[in-house]
Amino acid sequence: MVAGEKAMVILYFGKETDILDTMRHQRFQDLITVSKKAIHPNMLPPTSTAAKYHCLRVFHHMQFWRGNSLNAEEWGWKICDGRMVQISTDKDAAPQSLLKLVRCTCKSECWTLHWMQMSGTGMFCHLFRMQGSL
Repeated sequence: MVAGEKAMVILYFGKETDILDTMRHQRFQDLITVSKKAIHPNMLPPTSTAAKYHCLRVFHHMQFWRGNSLNAEEWGWKICDGRMVQISTDKDAAPQSLLKLVRCTCKSECWTLHWMQMSGTGMFCHLFRMQGSL
């Protein structure tokens, strides 16, 4: 995984000695000092864990193209309802103490929330509010 993370560091214009998580944090700090709009996760480099799972899936895909059969569930995928679903990370989106404070405010069925629960990737619904602020 070290080579995959190093490749991601280079893709995000980091130095050879940089670490993705540190780059992500620094980029976030840079953005909050100048941004007048919401900062979306796609504006940041991936976490080291997200990069790890991405590299696993890329390797699995390359082996598939070469005719090598590998167990997808050992290479960044899980089977959900008979379909392969990518594992984006195995870490929580935020500390549990913070996750307990927020909830989705969607009025109808929230497919983003359904996807988050299915994939275990964290919170991406833009309709989150602090509990008790309603």
